[in-house]
Amino acid sequence: MHLWRVSDGTLLRSLKGHSRGVVDIAFSPNGVTLASASLDRTVTLWDVARGAPVHTIRGSSVTGAAAFSPDGSLFATAGAADDQGRLWSTDDWRLLRKLESARGGMGNVAFSPDGAMLAAGNAWYEVRWWSVSDGALLRAVKGHADSVNSVAFSPSGETLASGSLDGTVRLWRVPSSPR
Repeated sequence: MHLWRVSDGTLLRSLKGHSRGVVDIAFSPNGVTLASASLDRTVTLWDVARGAPVHTIRGSSVTGAAAFSPDGSLFATAGAADDQGRLWSTDDWRLLRKLESARGGMGNVAFSPDGAMLAAGNAWYEVRWWSVSDGALLRAVKGHADSVNSVAFSPSGETLASGSLDGTVRLWRVPSSPR
């Protein structure tokens, strides 16, 4: 991976450490940490200023998706290798809870703007979202004709968009925040 200065395209540094391709990246809200999820079944957390790894999360469940909560206190990982997403504390990178999905693993993950919910798509055509505070499944919706591999909350948090390999984007009404 490479970090570039946006203003003039200057290469700032290269980040090396994964043995296979990187499939998702996410900056922490304060820009200090960059997470890279790889097909080597790891997520590496990088100190952006130094270009050095600060922590690595290993295991089959961290293969394909990574996201920081809006306040930066939580980090979510998910992957197609198993049927669970995981929430981690960014203070000490300890596992806080597992989130059960449907068969087929999880695709991209996204936190709601208030950080109270986490959404993920899956291979069984459904946009699931959970309460971050207790891991309870809040809703599972179906409507796509193929895998859901991208999800994003609107800035207001009232709508969830899902993108699918069926070539469609769908918009869903989000239940009230569990906070």
